[in-house]
This record gives sequence, C-alpha cells and structure tokens, in this order.
Amino acid sequence: MNVQEFIERAEMYFEYCEKNGVMMTITGLALAVGFTARCRLWEKKFDPEWGDVVERAITIVENGYEQRLEYG
Repeated sequence: MNVQEFIERAEMYFEYCEKNGVMMTITGLALAVGFTARCRLWEKKFDPEWGDVVERAITIVENGYEQRLEYG
C-alpha cells in the first residue's frame, strides 16, 4: 500500500462511521486501512513519507473521542 491508498481507505472508514453511527477507533482505522494491528499506525507515524498523513488520521479519531466526552 502507498500513502495515497492509505488516505483513500482512511477516508472510506471515516465516511462509513459517520453514515452508520459507528464510533471511530484507532484499531478500527488500522483494520480499515489493511494493517493487522494498531501498532503499525505508530510505526508508520515515524516514517518521513507517511508521518503527517498517519498523524492526521489518528487526530481525526482522537477528535471523535473528545467530542463524545464533551457532548455525550
């Protein structure tokens, strides 16, 4: 998989969750993009080619966590 494929798969995951009322999770993101474990996200996060893209995807999930805490 390349960076563009990661972006496309992550966006599909985010859209699916939003349309179906499913809470986004880091593990769900990892599985949706084709990784076998969430630790692969962290490995890619420190890769210069992937870092910003992976960090943004993780931040989107974290934002969902924060909104649920604040707004229920």
